[in-house]
Amino acid sequence: MIFKNSKLFLQLSIILALLAVASCLHIAANHEALGTIVQSNLNVDNWVYGGLSEQDLKKSVFEQMTQNFNILKCNLDTPFFNGEKCIACTGSTKYFNVNNKQCQSCGSVVNHQCQ
Repeated sequence: MIFKNSKLFLQLSIILALLAVASCLHIAANHEALGTIVQSNLNVDNWVYGGLSEQDLKKSVFEQMTQNFNILKCNLDTPFFNGEKCIACTGSTKYFNVNNKQCQSCGSVVNHQCQ
């Protein structure tokens, strides 16, 4: 047996349990303070950077993912978050600008950049 002294085993068990409870309380408090973040679902093709660089967009998404506990992605039928709700971009304004969070038109698009 690893622990020959049952008193030491009991003390270590109590300390580990207290640490676990403290960690859970800390996570719950942070989760409550941070709230829910909604992200656009960029698994669709009709979006453009809108002046952002690819690195800026990746940095923004990474920061949201690492600083928040509750992130929701928009569904594919309404993939873009405009700051209020998830929307779809269709018709003549079928491209979502991730910088200003609005639907827009583009003559043509190459690598998510309006041409």
